[in-house]
Amino acid sequence: MDLTLLGEIAIGISLFGLILAIWSDQRYSRTLLLPKISEKPMFVALRVPPCEDVERMRFSTRDGKMLEGVYARNTSGYRKGVVVFCHEFLADRWSFQVYADGLRESGFDVFSFDFRNHGESETDPQHPSLPWLTNLEFLDLEAALDYLQCRADKDPRGVALFGISRGGSTALAMAARRKDIWAVVTDGAFPTVGTLIPFMSRFAALYVNLPYLVDHLPRPFLKFVGYRGIAKAERKFGCRFLHLESLVARISPRPWFSIHGESDSYIGIEVARELFDTAREPKQMWSVPKAKHNRSQQMHPEEYRNRILDFLTTHMPVPVEPEPIAKISRQTSEVTG
Repeated sequence: MDLTLLGEIAIGISLFGLILAIWSDQRYSRTLLLPKISEKPMFVALRVPPCEDVERMRFSTRDGKMLEGVYARNTSGYRKGVVVFCHEFLADRWSFQVYADGLRESGFDVFSFDFRNHGESETDPQHPSLPWLTNLEFLDLEAALDYLQCRADKDPRGVALFGISRGGSTALAMAARRKDIWAVVTDGAFPTVGTLIPFMSRFAALYVNLPYLVDHLPRPFLKFVGYRGIAKAERKFGCRFLHLESLVARISPRPWFSIHGESDSYIGIEVARELFDTAREPKQMWSVPKAKHNRSQQMHPEEYRNRILDFLTTHMPVPVEPEPIAKISRQTSEVTG
């Protein structure tokens, strides 16, 4: 075939791809994705009354936001380890009582805190909270871990992280960055771009009257549109979205236990499995039959508790020495970071 003709065909394909990318950036990312990223989910987060047998404290983030936390000591008499609980979007620090049921009785201290714009933590009027993982949730969890490192009763072995939904995504991102984390448990964690791609594939036909083209859009093209939509949302809300897909591979050698409902209509089980496959060993996943988003504990409370306890007990570092339970202080402490 004539090389000149091949060159012209290649140029034509390239121009078509460029035009399609520019058109899709305006049509898809602005019209379809930006509203999706901005919307609040239609589910009701778990609400639990406060408990009394905890120590209350306040601590600040690197950007000056004051957060509220509680330290719940184990009730077994000896501390096996410390678990930091990261609540779901629209919930608060008290929900640890349900999701982390049984941890305190089995020897684990639990530290739980309110993310900014949640519970009694400081409101951030310039950055409204979104259901997606951003650098702001990362700053909040970082401040919580730094606070624990400043406590006189800190565990020199580090902590385990336990997060629900967006809190789980935050826990995974932090485990990829810090070495003082020895295990991660997540329930309903999700990536940003990986979650948006099925959404785009599902609703693209509403915006493009070419069904064949929509059904055969390559995944790299959908990723490009997804990242462009995220870039627009970052400019709108003044934050950075963390790309969890590029972070989970760096969690190893710390173990990850992923829990996800098979009937999750917000984050499909296939999205969770794809994210899980990106991580390296050691890892394990429990796909919970008939469970909806963040509702695995309600479906199988005893098995939920036992699986998490078994995972943490199996992977916790060897204790330096037995740590007797300390007297609980009910005074509020304030630490600035």
